[in-house]
Amino acid sequence: MDVFIYSLTDPRTKEIRYVGKAIDMDKRFYGHMLVHRSNTHKSAWIKSLKRAGLKPEMDILETIHDSDDTDWQESERWWISYLRMIGCALTNQVDGGHGGRRASAETRAKQSAGIKRHFANNPEARAFRSKQCSERRHSPETIEKMRRVQSNRSPETLAKMKAAAKARGRPKHWQKFAEAGWAALRDPKIQQKRIQAVRESFTRRAALKPPKPEKVRKMFFGKHTEETKKRLSDIAKAQWASKESRNKIQNAIRRKHSLPEIV
Repeated sequence: MDVFIYSLTDPRTKEIRYVGKAIDMDKRFYGHMLVHRSNTHKSAWIKSLKRAGLKPEMDILETIHDSDDTDWQESERWWISYLRMIGCALTNQVDGGHGGRRASAETRAKQSAGIKRHFANNPEARAFRSKQCSERRHSPETIEKMRRVQSNRSPETLAKMKAAAKARGRPKHWQKFAEAGWAALRDPKIQQKRIQAVRESFTRRAALKPPKPEKVRKMFFGKHTEETKKRLSDIAKAQWASKESRNKIQNAIRRKHSLPEIV
């Protein structure tokens, strides 16, 4: 796994204001831009940029290849101490090396409950989040990266994903939609509307006049020269001349209509 030590630079002064660690650069940058509920020094700086219609510039300072999620910490501490030594006004609250710590199950449960209460009691926040998600678009580079990840999954990984999906089962909201759909189909009024729509469709088809043979002939054969027409005719005759070809064509038709094939 590759780990990136990156910096966020103020586009107005070209001064580095933050140093961090990331595995997915696009996802990390998107996380930095969601600062509407944060009150840190870094968030206040990013909010000032957003009010001015700007975004911080993200650059990779160092790449740690095949990281085991511990060796990047020393690199992050070094970059923070070095940039502070040369006079950069960093917004980092700590000296680095803390990004890999995982919150406990109890902490994550508290965070989840707090977020749910926030959105449950704040319709404006729900509307803002919904709009934000609907307007989010992946860059072409991210789409290509996601496509490569999807295509490079091993059969073992796909089997595990399939087993996990079966164990989870279908979401509860899907069952509600399905029940509502079947209830609507059983409604006599909706059934009558569907029958009426089918009848009108057949009536419109019956009212259409079939095209004249000359028009059909011109549509399909008008652009071919006499030589091309002869060649197409010879090919069709050759296909029907062979018993094997005839059986193959007839068996294809029989399979389409669920009939026994010719041996």
